[in-house]
Amino acid sequence: MSLDGYIAGPNDDVQRVFRWMTMGGTELKLSQGDRDFDLEVSEQSAEIFEEMSQSIGAIVSGRRMFDVAGAWGGKHPLNVPVVVLTHRVPQEWVKEGSPFTFVTDGI
Repeated sequence: MSLDGYIAGPNDDVQRVFRWMTMGGTELKLSQGDRDFDLEVSEQSAEIFEEMSQSIGAIVSGRRMFDVAGAWGGKHPLNVPVVVLTHRVPQEWVKEGSPFTFVTDGI
């Protein structure tokens, strides 16, 4: 369950929570690792997303979300550092310049 109370569907399906990203006519560009996404959102959603994304300095994520997202392709779409709470650190992401910080001893 996410902090805002969202629970994914079977097989970690998150289509419902991201449905707003395809329900409009205003273009929103996101970059995730080596992939770019062109989304069509409502004008109001684009404005809110832009404002929100400018104010985020870092993201706190659980290890499950990190894994399900495939480590966001190596870079979160908001291009901010990500702190991952975990019991086991994935060693392939422990390297210089990695945007991920792994915390194993609590928040």
